[in-house]
Amino acid sequence: MPRELATGYHVTNFQRLLDSVYCQFSDLLLPEELALYHSFHNLSYPAQSLYVRLLCRTRDLFRMTQLNYPDIPSLEQSIEELQQARLINVNPSTALECLLPLFTKTELSKAFNLERASRQLTAPALRQLITEQFSENIFETLLANETILQPCFNLEFETYKVCFFGNSYQDLSEFVITELGHVTYESYPLTQATRYFSSRQQIDAQLSYADAHRLLASQECMSDKEQLVAIANQLPNPGDHQGLKRRYQRIITSIGRQLERLQAWADALLVYQLSDYHSSLERQVRVLKKTGALEQAWDLCRKMAASCEHPEALEFTYTMGYQLTRLLKRPAQVMGNAPLSVKSIEQSTLTLAPGTQSVEYLAASALNTPKQACFYVENHLFTSLLGLLFWDIIFSPIRGAFINPFQRAPLDIHSSDFYQQRQLAIESRLETLKSEDWKPIINRHFAEKAGIANPYVHWGLITKPLLTLSCEKIPANHLTIIFRQILSFPKLFRSGLPDLIYFHETGYQLVEVKGPGDRLQSNQARWFKVFQDNSIPASLLWVEWQQDTE
Repeated sequence: MPRELATGYHVTNFQRLLDSVYCQFSDLLLPEELALYHSFHNLSYPAQSLYVRLLCRTRDLFRMTQLNYPDIPSLEQSIEELQQARLINVNPSTALECLLPLFTKTELSKAFNLERASRQLTAPALRQLITEQFSENIFETLLANETILQPCFNLEFETYKVCFFGNSYQDLSEFVITELGHVTYESYPLTQATRYFSSRQQIDAQLSYADAHRLLASQECMSDKEQLVAIANQLPNPGDHQGLKRRYQRIITSIGRQLERLQAWADALLVYQLSDYHSSLERQVRVLKKTGALEQAWDLCRKMAASCEHPEALEFTYTMGYQLTRLLKRPAQVMGNAPLSVKSIEQSTLTLAPGTQSVEYLAASALNTPKQACFYVENHLFTSLLGLLFWDIIFSPIRGAFINPFQRAPLDIHSSDFYQQRQLAIESRLETLKSEDWKPIINRHFAEKAGIANPYVHWGLITKPLLTLSCEKIPANHLTIIFRQILSFPKLFRSGLPDLIYFHETGYQLVEVKGPGDRLQSNQARWFKVFQDNSIPASLLWVEWQQDTE
């Protein structure tokens, strides 16, 4: 049965957010941000309730006559208290284009005696008419029987949210999701010693990245190459903060790609050069090739092959290097890693009658026999085993990993930094796979952590029978290889694993199912290369539909 939210939950959650940020970042907060914290805590409950309700709305202007909350017995008294605390402005100076939309078309036509004229006008047209004909007394007319309220410290609250969530898109609804029982999160300490931001410059950088993201959501901005270049050049340097580096890179890539769409090749190249990530280097090579700078493209491609370890980068340099040598009319020079040939994979064909279920489920049913248990697991089995084996390491209090109580995982879970930050602990845990010590760890976490959020563990799929068979039938050295591959490049290898696994008397088999017209994806091909290089049993199953003989 769904839980009910406690009375005053919005105030409690707001206080919790302020308290958590103050505890971790009080030494990095600016005077006005500290003022928000102290002023709010000195308010009475009704005033706190009103302030939270106004501050957390998407707009910042409100009509007093439209406010009516059961937990605020005297609206006037709460407004006066908020005004004295400098937390609210009463009848603030505001532009007409912000004030007029607060009133309905009917209210405006009545206030300015425009009932007849307004019948043929849309609401925007009516507002325009009022602006043109009544410019001198619009405010006096609208505010004669109305009070406009505007909450203060909006920008300061944005800083609190960034410090609490580590980003600019989550909000207090995360608290509600938890309170309603939709998600249960693991517990971990939140202290200054492990906080996400260690300097004010890092907080300001994240706020700047959020501003840039909002600007890039504008169609007007995305069509203006000068503005795009200006945004890229004005982005603060992320320094050595890995989380900020990733955000910086995403914005640079977004701007560069848009400049390519605008065919501003020189500008795109300059923007990509602001980053040394392999994805930016790849885009530079593509732009150089497209603009005919083949020698420069070739030189950069060779440098990528020599310096990059990322599988995508090495696959790119192999393919692009071959193309460039042909265009330059030079002998082919092998660099990077060749993509896997599908022909080298063990393959078979299965004819099935069409059904209402997916082709993977139909294939799993066909392969499931008294002598072999077949499961449709896709990417979820091996990642779940990884999540269970490394559970305590995943949620260990590493600096910058956890910033609020509502995280399914540390912030670096899907980056290569995850392994680097926890290398000793991970290697020690991998050592347990050389004995039988790993199985009790997995079973203990499966029992103790059931239902707790972990991005690697898929509780709806990982049943006790499947877990038992996996621990019995999959060799530990195979798990070691697969776990290392995922941990080395989490974003790349957390997907692409085969659809099915079936267990037979002597072991197991992984099966990737492909229906008519389907093909092997690049992330799946990468896994098959890992399987081939390490003698892990995996095959490709092509499904054909049984033809109707009538």
